[in-house]
Amino acid sequence: MSNANQTEVIKEPSMIMQKELIASNYEALTSAHENGKKVVSTFVPGNLNELIRCFDLLNNLPEINAINNGMRKKSGGMIMDAETSA
Repeated sequence: MSNANQTEVIKEPSMIMQKELIASNYEALTSAHENGKKVVSTFVPGNLNELIRCFDLLNNLPEINAINNGMRKKSGGMIMDAETSA
């Protein structure tokens, strides 16, 4: 597909802010152990992030991680490892 056929996506300020908040949460998760931060895993995304941060915790969303791993085709090895350990 050439650049002439691509349309520029215009994002609302709230969409940009949401992307930045999610990125900062995942960035904090990558160094949580080194920084002595506690991590909680929840299966209900949304406004819980703000509440969890009030308690100085980081939120991990396992179902979102699973979706991202699947889309990036990174799950196969993990599935095989899990199957051999069972």
